[in-house]
Amino acid sequence: MKNTEILLTIKLQQALFIDPKRVRLLKEIQQCGSINQAAKNAKVSYKSAWDHLETMNKISPRPLLERNTGGKNGGGTALTTYAERLLQLYDLLERTQEHAFHILQDESVPLDSLLTATARFSLQSSAQSIFWASGTTENY
Repeated sequence: MKNTEILLTIKLQQALFIDPKRVRLLKEIQQCGSINQAAKNAKVSYKSAWDHLETMNKISPRPLLERNTGGKNGGGTALTTYAERLLQLYDLLERTQEHAFHILQDESVPLDSLLTATARFSLQSSAQSIFWASGTTENY
């Protein structure tokens, strides 16, 4: 189906934990290292960005952000390893969800084999990522 949009939302403790808007904010922080700049890039106010991050950190089992205080290079914000893994998982779940929806459109695929088909897709995606990463590695 063309123009299908499937949005993945994850709740923890009955509260919104992560959704596409929050993922974008985290990815912007990952790219620029600044909550202020990330908020601008994600087209949300600084207060809204701060509120989202505070809510996520409160309900997250582990911290999402590492803050560096100012100084010669000015400080900034970085994602923790946990937050980086969360983004990877979110991307994988999003691709799996989209793939599962496309499998639904193929009536020749029994829905009871949906899990098998999506697992196969996930393995193929992982293998492609590993191949791509190893193919771009240079030895110095």
